[in-house]
Amino acid sequence: MNELKVRAWFKIYEEMATVNEIDFVNKTVTIDWADVGYDEDGTDFPINELIVDFENIDLIRYTGRHDKTGKELWEGDIYTDPNWPRKPLEVEWVDDLYDDNGSYYSGWS
Repeated sequence: MNELKVRAWFKIYEEMATVNEIDFVNKTVTIDWADVGYDEDGTDFPINELIVDFENIDLIRYTGRHDKTGKELWEGDIYTDPNWPRKPLEVEWVDDLYDDNGSYYSGWS
């Protein structure tokens, strides 16, 4: 079984973030976020985490696989298959796959 890893695309800032916690009850995600906040008197303080609503985040699953250079492959990554070099492919989960022998399975493609 693959390890469960997710990362988050923070839609507002259009940046990838590390997921620390997913709260399904309150529909929020806590992400690593380096920023500066300001108190009422104007004093700045570091922000290390943000709690973001689901609607502002796209969660992206790790496939448990690596490319030929050892880089992790994540859902939505674009890669080029050396056997099909003219068409870039997107990593995605597919429920209805059939192998060359006609056997059914689900998996990353």
